[in-house]
Amino acid sequence: KQVTVTVTPAATGTLTAAAGSINQGSSTTLTWSSANATGASISGIGTVTPVSGGSVTVSPTTTTTYTLTLTWAGGTVTKQVTVTVTPAATGTLTAAAGSINQGSSTTLTWSSANATGASISGVGTVTPVSGGSVTVSPTTTTTYTLTLTWAGGSVTKQVTVTVTPAATGTLTA
Repeated sequence: KQVTVTVTPAATGTLTAAAGSINQGSSTTLTWSSANATGASISGIGTVTPVSGGSVTVSPTTTTTYTLTLTWAGGTVTKQVTVTVTPAATGTLTAAAGSINQGSSTTLTWSSANATGASISGVGTVTPVSGGSVTVSPTTTTTYTLTLTWAGGSVTKQVTVTVTPAATGTLTA
């Protein structure tokens, strides 16, 4: 007597990211491949075709782990890849007084998150990068620009201080 046993090979596969680390607002390409699978899906994307392999562009806003799930007669097989996202710099710039009289001063206050450097036009580099304040005495209406630098470039915020000129006049007898 003979018995023939047919063995269905298990599904195998890979999932990779062209760039494992990206800046917020950027994208990367996920590439999958498989053998012996009857279906394929990637978390956050859905069903992907062809099952044997392909690629898809993703733009995660936060660090994300993608899971490739391959189905076959014996169940499922999963593969994972993580894309690390460097968050964009954010910040604020405010003036204690948006309008001052000529000869007076006001305080500019800045704050930031995820920035590696900070500067204010007319003032220069400011520290700490995370936030602080500086006194300014503009002689004319001035727009101050906070520039925050980060791995993905720079972000700017502005505030305008309006200066009312001092009264002038002449007295004749």
